[in-house]
Amino acid sequence: MFQRATGVKLVYVPYKGSALAISDLLAGQITMNFDAMSSVVNFIEQGKMRPLAVTTLKRDRQYP
Repeated sequence: MFQRATGVKLVYVPYKGSALAISDLLAGQITMNFDAMSSVVNFIEQGKMRPLAVTTLKRDRQYP
């Protein structure tokens, strides 16, 4: 849906959970990730990740 809406070409890489995906994201093996805020908030606060968007109807109050 994101790909169709933005025209950005993406390659889906399946993971068996957030931990492995986050590890690969931090290591530079993948360039983006859709994940729950609860899984990434610590990395955002540490400056290791940058939130770009939310998939909810309302913005996150912590990261408007």
